[in-house]
Amino acid sequence: MKYVSIAFSMLLILHACGPRVQTGKTANVDMRSYQTYAWLPNGDSILNDKYDSKLLNQTIVSEINQEMQAEGYTLDRTDPDLLLLVHMMFDEETSTVREPVYATYDYYAPAMYVNPYYDRYYYYDYNRVTSIVGYDVDQVEYTEGTLVIDLIDKDSNTVVWRGTAEDYIRPYNLRAQIANYIDEIFDEFPAS
Repeated sequence: MKYVSIAFSMLLILHACGPRVQTGKTANVDMRSYQTYAWLPNGDSILNDKYDSKLLNQTIVSEINQEMQAEGYTLDRTDPDLLLLVHMMFDEETSTVREPVYATYDYYAPAMYVNPYYDRYYYYDYNRVTSIVGYDVDQVEYTEGTLVIDLIDKDSNTVVWRGTAEDYIRPYNLRAQIANYIDEIFDEFPAS
């Protein structure tokens, strides 16, 4: 039982670490009325020294094609019902992180009330733990990526469905992250 609860906790933590996904569909549009799709040329290109744009674009195209075909759509470059447009954006961000700095000596603090729930678990000598004497403030740089997938009705020229995923980018496994973004987006695709 102990291992099951640990595994469940880890699963919850991993699920919470996924990308922020949002999808939206135009009201009164039945996605089942569409059967075919084709890609629109993407004016965006991933121009970043950190990322191999050719590999990323190959991953995006193959993953989305798999998902669209799994939803029952067929690629038709001559007369598609839907046009597919993808945008991938990278934003360099900076965050301020505040970490506590502890005293290097024991500092006796008077005992405080301990909730009875913790009686069997708390450290008996908790009042002798070194105290916080200040905070170390650092600036941390990171990259945030956003993937936007638009499905456009070819006849009315309106976006009928949009899916976005946004998360922190870790360059060492970017292709796997992109594939995960696409899976997460299509998990919320309207049932066809």
